[in-house]
Amino acid sequence: LCMLPSIVMLRTYAEDLESDAFNAEEYVERLAWRLTGPGGGDKIDAVFLNAALEEEISNLQILFDQCQGKIRNLENQCREEEETFCAALEKLVSENEIADGKLKTLNERVNSVAARVVHLGDQLQSVTAPRARAFEAYQLMVHFNEFLSDQPLESETFTDPDKLVEAGEVIYKLHIIAMELPKEKYEAVQTRIAYKYDELEKMLIEEFVRHHHANAKLKMKQIANVLSQFNGYSQAIDAYVEQCQWQSFRGGDIFTDIWNMLQKHDPVINDVFPNPQQVMSKLVLNIYHGKLQGYVRSKLSNASDPELYLSSLYDLFQKNNKLVDKMTSELVCCPEKDFILMLVNTVFSKYLPDYIKIETNYLHDQCKSILQKFYEKNGHVKKSGFSGIQDLKRDLQARLMQDTRTNYSLLSEEVAINILQETKLAFHRCGVLSSANDLSENVRQILDILMQYLCREHLEYAVDLAVNAIQSNENQGVKDFLNILRQTAAISHLLEKQIDDSVSALLKNSSQSTSCLEHAKSLLETIEAKLDKGVDKMLTTIVGHVRFILTTEQKKQEFKPEEDDNNGGEIPLCSNACSMACKYLSQQIAIMNESLDGSNLENTLTELVVRFHRVIVDHIYQFQYNSQGAMLLLCDVSEYRKVVSELNIPIAKKLFVTLHALCNLLIVSSDHLLSACSSNTLEQKGMKNTNDEIMETKSIFEEHSSAFSRWLTSRSERVRSACGRWVIPNFGHCSTATVQLRKCIFTRAIRLIDALLVWSVKWHLIPFLILVGYSLLGGCLFHILEGGPTIPKLTNRSTRPYILRARVHTAADYQKEATLQLWRILGKDVNDTERWQQVQDTWIWYNSKALVPEPAAPCPEFQLPKPPKLELNFWTSVYYAVTVYTTIGYGDIVPRTTGGKIFTMIYCLFGIPLLFYILEELGTMLLKMLHCILRWLKLAFNRPVLHRSDHCLAEVPLSVALLLQIIWLCTSAALFLLWEDEWDYFTSFYFFFISFTTIGLGDVVPKYPSYTLMCSILVLLGLALVSMTVSVVQQKIDLLFQLLMNDIEHEYRKRQVDPGTSKLSFGKRDDMLDELRYLCDGKPLQSRILFKVMGKSKRDLLLQSYVKKASTRNIAVQTVHSKFKSVSCQTPRQTAEPKSKTNRKYKSEMKDSSVNDSEPSVESSVPEAGSSTETGEPKKRYLTKELRCMLYGFGDSKQPFAETVDLLEDIVMEFIKSFTLKSMEVRKTGRITLEDIWYLIRRDPKKYSRVKDLLTMNEELRKARKAFDEAKY
Repeated sequence: LCMLPSIVMLRTYAEDLESDAFNAEEYVERLAWRLTGPGGGDKIDAVFLNAALEEEISNLQILFDQCQGKIRNLENQCREEEETFCAALEKLVSENEIADGKLKTLNERVNSVAARVVHLGDQLQSVTAPRARAFEAYQLMVHFNEFLSDQPLESETFTDPDKLVEAGEVIYKLHIIAMELPKEKYEAVQTRIAYKYDELEKMLIEEFVRHHHANAKLKMKQIANVLSQFNGYSQAIDAYVEQCQWQSFRGGDIFTDIWNMLQKHDPVINDVFPNPQQVMSKLVLNIYHGKLQGYVRSKLSNASDPELYLSSLYDLFQKNNKLVDKMTSELVCCPEKDFILMLVNTVFSKYLPDYIKIETNYLHDQCKSILQKFYEKNGHVKKSGFSGIQDLKRDLQARLMQDTRTNYSLLSEEVAINILQETKLAFHRCGVLSSANDLSENVRQILDILMQYLCREHLEYAVDLAVNAIQSNENQGVKDFLNILRQTAAISHLLEKQIDDSVSALLKNSSQSTSCLEHAKSLLETIEAKLDKGVDKMLTTIVGHVRFILTTEQKKQEFKPEEDDNNGGEIPLCSNACSMACKYLSQQIAIMNESLDGSNLENTLTELVVRFHRVIVDHIYQFQYNSQGAMLLLCDVSEYRKVVSELNIPIAKKLFVTLHALCNLLIVSSDHLLSACSSNTLEQKGMKNTNDEIMETKSIFEEHSSAFSRWLTSRSERVRSACGRWVIPNFGHCSTATVQLRKCIFTRAIRLIDALLVWSVKWHLIPFLILVGYSLLGGCLFHILEGGPTIPKLTNRSTRPYILRARVHTAADYQKEATLQLWRILGKDVNDTERWQQVQDTWIWYNSKALVPEPAAPCPEFQLPKPPKLELNFWTSVYYAVTVYTTIGYGDIVPRTTGGKIFTMIYCLFGIPLLFYILEELGTMLLKMLHCILRWLKLAFNRPVLHRSDHCLAEVPLSVALLLQIIWLCTSAALFLLWEDEWDYFTSFYFFFISFTTIGLGDVVPKYPSYTLMCSILVLLGLALVSMTVSVVQQKIDLLFQLLMNDIEHEYRKRQVDPGTSKLSFGKRDDMLDELRYLCDGKPLQSRILFKVMGKSKRDLLLQSYVKKASTRNIAVQTVHSKFKSVSCQTPRQTAEPKSKTNRKYKSEMKDSSVNDSEPSVESSVPEAGSSTETGEPKKRYLTKELRCMLYGFGDSKQPFAETVDLLEDIVMEFIKSFTLKSMEVRKTGRITLEDIWYLIRRDPKKYSRVKDLLTMNEELRKARKAFDEAKY
């Protein structure tokens, strides 16, 4: 019994430890709580706690031992089960292998049996099929025999009603057989079968309808299969279609009823009929031409109400589109979509063509009615325009008087919303009812109506009246305009939202999208421009009224009162005019705060403050002041500053604080004026820095002037002394060595100058030096004309009107100039009146320049970015000269004075032609340099090169010139990035591309004046490279022209010998251009491109050559055999008298050989230059006399001569066709020398090795003959 709690506790511990939710921390917490109590207790019995813990640990040890025992038992059990399972698995695997082998054997046997069965089936089918056909034929013969006899039909097939389907099949076959029989012999049988055919057809249709009512799909399918062969099958389909529509249209929406009916009968049609798509098409056709067409006609019969008509048409067409989409996507046996669209077009074709006309007429009437009701409600009569000034005044007076009574506005947001809602519905209808071809045009018409009535008739009209109604003496016009401005902004926002939502979505993929949106944008910009004009007029009215108050209320004596009036008087807080002006200005500012907000309010108030400041300044200039008047002026300025400081405009405080400080100078005596100017308010530090800069600039200028004078004096003395040494002889003042030294130096200098001149002429450097000098001269003259400092011209009472949105310079420069001018005025010995007048003029100039910052316009205008203006110095002047004569003209530097403009025009007249000439020379120089580089490369790689220096244009490939141009463009762009830190590489590349093409847009220009010289050099070299590339292209075109002329001659000669080998037909004149194109097809791509860009004059010359050859195509031509047999052609050498015995002997030998041998002689086979060929034209000869004499041969054998002549002819023709300047020179001179022949052999030694051997042998023969003659004589 004592161990019972421990056993229970151990069992509890075991259950807790074996559970999945066991947590060791919770177990320890429970154990501690159980041992120490729930509260923990203030005192802990250590002995008890130790004993309890030992007991718990022993219990846990017992549980651990028990768990270890269980784990061992379970592991042993698992191991035994694993062994058992492995044994069973091995047994199953072996059995599976056995079964698999048996399965394969069985499969092979099944395949063999199946093959035999198939073979047997084929044999049985081959036996039974003829039997079945024979039995079928027998049955047909039996039934035909029944119809042949005059007795009634007794066969069960025709008498049993249950065999109606079988009877139908039999009668169909008998009907076909009877139709093929002769009518004269079997007319009675044919009539009887036809009668039975019609009878069974009607019975089958009735049976089909009956089973349709009974919903017997299987019977319907059997009957439909039989009926599909009968002529009355369409009647069965019609009956089915009628039965489907019976009691199907009972709902309120016909489109829903149609869809429910089609969805219900779609599976039936697919299961019953052999051609379900045809049946479904007939059902849909019957629905559209029946119920649906009548329904649409009844809904759209009332065309007198356009709103109801348009809404009904839109609903019907939209529902029809949804029905079509459902049919095409969900029906199993759906008809073709083109067929359905044709049915839809048939139903709605009467209404869709006139839709847009009805839509636009309805919109016109509706918008006009909305506007008319609005104007009638407000009692306003709208007029299209104003006939004159009197009408304008009368209408404005009536408008103002009416405003005082009713206080209404001619712009209504409600009206705009109504018009936008009508057009929104119209856009929706247009998107559904318009075809794809007419959609863009219909949308444009609706958009035009919207812009006409909302923008022109409502917004623009109200803005025009509001702008014209602004008056300078009342507040109502300003209030109305600000109200119109606020409403216009709200309506414009709604209009833009509708255009983005409706118009842009409909015209997303249309070509007219841009034009429509641009038109709408232009109308909105027109309204914005008028609002801008209204804001300007409103501000002008306000400041004009302020000026009117100050002019009428301010008296001249207020600022210069008499001394008697001042006795015992106190200075008021402000003048009466100031009080009235401030009150009026505060009222207008309050109205603006109520009507405007955001940036519009800030920009408008800024502009108002600037103009108000100008009015105050102009008003101050009109008076003379004494000390008391100056104090009153200070009080007025303080009041003005108090009014504008409440606006929280940053520029307002700055303007009026400066004005107050300057007015404070009026109460300062002339002795303390400089100290007053140096106060903190007038930026003492800036004034001091200005004086220091002025003195520093003066000292630098004096130092440079003295240095220049010393340099000029020393240079003059050197030139004078040099001239004296060169011109004046030695009169004993110098030693002989000195004289010889001078002569040596002078001689070397002359030689050096001559060498430089020769080198410059060779490399075309003189034009480049002329261009450099012309650029420096132009920059110097332009700097003299335009580079002087800007001195303000001070005139009496000169003012400049403020220009809205004009960008002014910073105030620092003008402040320095004004301080310098005041310092000069105070230093003059003049009276106080004149000094005050000069100070006032200086103040006017400074105020017009520095105190008017750039205002923020209420409606900013979008302008193209202008290029930054560079500071003009000598190098920027040179840069300007380069941009002038290169016709680039970035626009960053422009002449300001008349002299500068005249100089620019004269400079262009001489600079542009000079540039063209110099660019050509520079291009030639670059070509020579490139030719030298290519020649060195060819020599380095053992390539053949030309030995003449004038062939460089032909040796330079066009691809190399283009590659050099691109490399220079990329290099220039990369170099410019070294100092243009704000540019990226693409911007630099774009700048040089625009410069090299002399476009000069001016959107990207250099901003650092010190690097403009480098820019000019890079641009000039780039233009020279462009000129070089153009020259290469021209030379390539000329060479192509010569090559084509040669090809025409060559093809003409080939056609004379063998017409089948020629590429040209020399046919009609109409085909000659195609012939030339065909001639160019076999050439490289570069030649084909150059032929397309060849000039018209060169093409005409080619065509003339072609026509000339074609005109002689019918002349008889001898064959090659007859030509070689002919010996009648005598050369001058054969007819001339020999001058020596040797020549006479050689002449007789040549005659004998020409008569006796069958081979042609040299002179007969190769005629002389200028002799006539068989065609009547002189044949061109290229072998010189010396070369022919050398080739005649000095031995007994003539075979080396004949082979040499044939090979040389091939060499010469191939050489003439080559695309080089050397071939052009040979064609021009008509002669080819032995040196040229060796040049060709050196170009291709392998190809012409035989010619080389023969020429060497002939040279040896010639040397032997010469030695023999010398020994003989």
